[in-house]
Amino acid sequence: MATQAPSQYESLESIARADCRENYLNAVHRLDVATSGIVLLASSKKAARLIGQQFSARTIEKTYQAMVSGDARQIERCWSDSIAKIQGHPRVRWHAQKQDASATEINKNAMGVDGFRVAETDVIDCSWHERSAISQLILKPRTGRMHQLRVGAAKRGFPILGDSTYGGCTYRTDEKPYNPHNLAITHGLADSPSTLSVPAMIALRAIQVRFRDPVTARQIQVDCEPLPWSEGIAEE
Repeated sequence: MATQAPSQYESLESIARADCRENYLNAVHRLDVATSGIVLLASSKKAARLIGQQFSARTIEKTYQAMVSGDARQIERCWSDSIAKIQGHPRVRWHAQKQDASATEINKNAMGVDGFRVAETDVIDCSWHERSAISQLILKPRTGRMHQLRVGAAKRGFPILGDSTYGGCTYRTDEKPYNPHNLAITHGLADSPSTLSVPAMIALRAIQVRFRDPVTARQIQVDCEPLPWSEGIAEE
């Protein structure tokens, strides 16, 4: 479901307004339609403005959980990519850079290339479950570019599970498709490929947000449950 939408369409924001019966309720940031997790809502214009300033200053810390196919334990821990929206399409593309380029070099090289912006992400942790051939990434974006986590993972050969936009819907397994959400995933065994419908959600969730209360200036930390399909992996 979209975080925000025109008044004639249902959105997370419109549902929250109806449920809370607030005169003012505004989402101060967005999640991709296919992404789940925490969204901050402001109950006054002043709060929305002050939290918006924190986003602009990059003082708000966001943590995401992503599930990818394959052993990603050797994935680089600091991502710097130049990405740009594709006009007329709900996706982005990345600007080719040499692998060992620094963020400064990437930013300099991307200047003058229409629409490209630097996207930076830190990989905080990576765990690997051999039986299901799935890795869990804990990601902290330093910038807020469109699809930057999804593109960053795909560019490094580990597209997020269920993310058909960037190649994450097809993977192989010796067992039945790993799908505890009962979401349909395109998959194929070695000799008997099969196709199911593309899932509505991808394996990416905003699991933690830290920000300053716009009234008291106290540090606030909001957490939510991680993706259910990782819990079984962690326990085994």
